[in-house]
Formats: sequence, structure tokens, C-alpha cells
Amino acid sequence: MATNPQESFQKFLEELDEYFLQNWKHLTGADIYHFYDAVFKILKEVKGNSNGFTGLSELLIWKIVWHQLGGKFKRVPLANDMLKFQSLDDPRICIGQSIEVSVKGKRRYPDISIYYSDKLTAVVSIKLYLTNGSKTLYDELSKFKELKEGYPDNDIRILLIIYGLSAKGKTQKELDKIESENDWFKYLILNNKQSIMSEKLREYLGLDRIGIV
Repeated sequence: MATNPQESFQKFLEELDEYFLQNWKHLTGADIYHFYDAVFKILKEVKGNSNGFTGLSELLIWKIVWHQLGGKFKRVPLANDMLKFQSLDDPRICIGQSIEVSVKGKRRYPDISIYYSDKLTAVVSIKLYLTNGSKTLYDELSKFKELKEGYPDNDIRILLIIYGLSAKGKTQKELDKIESENDWFKYLILNNKQSIMSEKLREYLGLDRIGIV
């Protein structure tokens, strides 16, 4: 009997969620990097590349944030058929993935946004690689500054997560310089990073401000 493809995908998501439920407290940056890399290699064997398979890099980080903020949410409909998620344990906490944020009349869609008492309090931007090096970095920084200036009273923390980056190039030094000049900005490179992801997220996003310890 043929398997229902919708049921198969739902089962995959449920198993993925169970994995993160059991392991999110202990996963390192390297764990997440190698998880993604393993999927890439599987796809390459199946179709020669992983082109067109987008969203997994964001989903893996989203799952850690989801469980770190309690793991129990209700769906809240937004415009354009989007959803945000409101915590059942603390209704003041809401999270969204690629939901609209208005900045000085412009529409932005951060990879992950965290709200507390209806105020945007933290944003995560996720990149597999900085494809154009410094140009991509400074393009992102411009958006971050615009977001920060658009919500001056929110004390927004912004985290840039990069899956892979060589420590030999100048981009690492540029990231260090940007971080030192902007106390609201942090970055995290996952390949070979043995730091516990949940601990870094708590620290870099200031989650203690909303009671996450």
C-alpha cells in the first residue's frame, strides 16, 4: 500500500521535534552544523546537489528556541496567512519565523523574532555562509542597525548565526570589530563550535530579561 506523503512528512517533523525535545539542552554549534551537513550529503547522493532545499538551516535553530522558551505554544494567525506562536506558560512571550516586522515603513522578515509583552526584544538572522564575504556581512549589518534604530525603546538584541566560516579570512576580524562596537550585536559560527547552543542563545539574546535562565 502506498504511503501518504503528507503523513510521511508529518512523521519526519514529529521525529525531528522529539529529537530536539530530548537533546536541545546539550546540542553544540558543531552538532547543528553536522546535522545540516549530513542532510546535504544525503540530498547530494539522491539528486546530485541540495539546490532548492531551503529552510532546514532556520528550522534547526528554531527548534532550539522553541524548546528553550517552553516548548508549548498556541498558534496566532497573522496577515498574509502567517502565524506567530504565543507561549502557553507565559502569554507575554511570542515567537515567529520570517514574520513581518515593520521598520520605518519597510517590511522586514527576520529569520526568528522574539517578542515580550508585545515588544520586539530579540532577532536571529541565520546564514549558511556569507556568500559574498564582507559585502554580505555589511548588508546584513545595515539591516540590523535599521531595525535597532526603528525600535529604540525595545533594547533589542540581534544575533547573526553563520553555519560555516573560515577562521583564516578577514571576515572573522570584521565580525569581531562589529561586535566590539555594538553591544546589542553578537555572532555565532557553528562549524567546529563546541559551545552549548542554548547557553549561547540565552546569553546573546538576553533571554534572562524574559525569565529564561
